[in-house]
Amino acid sequence: MKIALPTLALFLALSTAQAQPIFKSGDWVLDDSSPNTPTEGICTASTATYLNRVVYGLDLVVHKNGTRPLEIFVRPYKNASDVLAFRTTVENQNYYFGRLPQTDERVLFWQIPVGTEELITYIKRFNTLRVFPEGQRGELPFSLKGSTATINEMVKKCTTNSLFTAKEFETMFLPALVKNLNINNLTQEQTQKMRDTLPRAVVAYKNILAIQNELAQLEARYAKLTQEKLALVTDLNRLNNREVPRLENAITVAQAAIDQANADLISLNESLAEQKNNLQSARVELQNAQAALNPYIPEHDRLASLVQRHQANVNNLRSTLAQYDNAITRVEQRINQLENEQFRLRSSLGNALQNVSRARNQLANAESALRAFDPNLEMQRRRNNNPRLRQIENRLSSIDFEIRQANQKVNQEERQLDRAQQALQACRARENVSDADIQTSVLTEDGDDNKPGRPGRPGGPGRPGGPGRPGPGNPPDRPNPPGPGPGRPNPPTPPQPRPDCSNELRAVQLAQRELQVARQQLNQVQGEKQRLVQEQSQILRQIQNEVQNIRESLVQDEAQARRNYAQAQNEVDRIEARINSIQIELNSERINLDQNRNQRSITYSNLLSAETSLSNAISDFQAFKRSVGYDQLKAAVDQATSRVSSIRRGIQSTESEIGQRNQIIQDQTAALNSYNLQLTNTLRLIEQKSARLVDVERLLAPYEEEKAPIIARLNEANSGLNIISREFEAEIPR
Repeated sequence: MKIALPTLALFLALSTAQAQPIFKSGDWVLDDSSPNTPTEGICTASTATYLNRVVYGLDLVVHKNGTRPLEIFVRPYKNASDVLAFRTTVENQNYYFGRLPQTDERVLFWQIPVGTEELITYIKRFNTLRVFPEGQRGELPFSLKGSTATINEMVKKCTTNSLFTAKEFETMFLPALVKNLNINNLTQEQTQKMRDTLPRAVVAYKNILAIQNELAQLEARYAKLTQEKLALVTDLNRLNNREVPRLENAITVAQAAIDQANADLISLNESLAEQKNNLQSARVELQNAQAALNPYIPEHDRLASLVQRHQANVNNLRSTLAQYDNAITRVEQRINQLENEQFRLRSSLGNALQNVSRARNQLANAESALRAFDPNLEMQRRRNNNPRLRQIENRLSSIDFEIRQANQKVNQEERQLDRAQQALQACRARENVSDADIQTSVLTEDGDDNKPGRPGRPGGPGRPGGPGRPGPGNPPDRPNPPGPGPGRPNPPTPPQPRPDCSNELRAVQLAQRELQVARQQLNQVQGEKQRLVQEQSQILRQIQNEVQNIRESLVQDEAQARRNYAQAQNEVDRIEARINSIQIELNSERINLDQNRNQRSITYSNLLSAETSLSNAISDFQAFKRSVGYDQLKAAVDQATSRVSSIRRGIQSTESEIGQRNQIIQDQTAALNSYNLQLTNTLRLIEQKSARLVDVERLLAPYEEEKAPIIARLNEANSGLNIISREFEAEIPR
């Protein structure tokens, strides 16, 4: 349950009487015991909530002098003797609040300082921190509304010398065991001892920071030389271990490539000389073979040309013969197609003629049916054959008489109602005359309307105390005043009885009901006539529509029959025209077939003669080559030519290899010179950097002398902090 800010401020004021609120935001308030002294006093950022009718505060406490890091407390505003510890879980990490021994009637639950920075981050980011009492039910739902602004204000005004969350301090000081302590076994005394170690741990930690700062200053003074030494050592290692071996290996590889190329050149030049000698002898062999062949070449070429001419003539004739064969096949196929189509058309012509005859008969029937149809006679026939229409017409012929009777009945009832109303009016007129007489009699009796005895006045008739009614002025047992006499007025004339008009009123009501019934009967008969007339009109329209539909159907049938007849006749005309066209095309194709057959016969004869001439030319050509041994002479020339070409290709390959080796020698010589120059420069650079390293190490000698005692003091300070940490760890229950 969240507490309103005024209530929260009240509780905080009661608990920290000497603190002064310096900031408020949401459900949080910031107090400062010395607001005008930035380095003294305590700042507390607080909020509060309820548990079992006890108010609890969540306090974030900063010691401005820096003797402690930020501490977090759960604080009841009255004794909570039954609670031993509190726990909360944030981001899967448990945070425990151990109970401190009670002092000055105040109970505090101290958060064991682990993960303080993460807990503060959670408090600033979320809306509620739920803290649970160990071993009991319930929770403390501390509101975090306004926590971010309050904590930021605390950091700005109260943490000049403070460690605040001190994450690095916790990492160095706190043992890992603290994250898994058994809070139920932690006593108040152990909690107090753990908390008492913090000031000494802070002093030791700050001492470590001071020594580290001193070491950092020393390192900063010698940072340039240290960095230069590191760079020199790195460069020398790289030059000695990488660059020099790399250049020496490259020189070795380049020299080996040059030596190998020179060796290859010796072998290639020897091979080239041998190939040139072989080429010279191959050329002599080729000249001798060609000289032996040359005398027979003219006759060989003449006879070969003659064979080629005869072969070309035979090929042309064979191609022409194949063309005629293909043309004859195509014409024969076309003739067969035309004859088959003509046969099918002549077969379908009979059916088409039958369709024309059938369509002509259907057209005649449709025209006859359309001429024979009379819409007026058909409508009259349908009217005569419709039983419902006859019923309606018979009913309409008799309903007019019923309407006249109903009208007469209404007129009669209206006259009866007029007579009854006149009688009622006459009766009511007599009733009004009687009322006037009664009023006149009363006025004559009373005389002055201000005298006693006037009706409606005290002492008069109709009033208490008046004559004729019991009352204070006229007791029931008092006799009425005596009749007229000396000094008394004459008694009033008794009023006439009022006429009774109830019979006349009932007669009027009865006449009204009778008139209403007569009118209802008239309306009923008239409504029936109207419905019958509407139904009659509807039936007549339906009959007219049916007759019109029949005529339109007959017209459509006649038009469709006419179209069918035209289509059938067109089909006959199309078939006959196609038959005639096919016959003309057949005659033309048969003439074409005869012409192709004649041309094929002539071509075939020419082909036989050409093949005979080709055979003779081939025989002469073969006889010539056998007689002079032409094929052997030609083979010797071809073999010598092939050997010359092969030797030339070998010479070209060898010359290319020699060029490649010369290029390798040129490239590797240039690379070798470059590597030697780089190696010389690298060795000179190593010598320079080694000399500079000696100078830098001489300049860094004081650094090492000053650093040794600082490192010793830093190790001693770390040992002191470790001793305090072990004291803290000794109080953690296992």
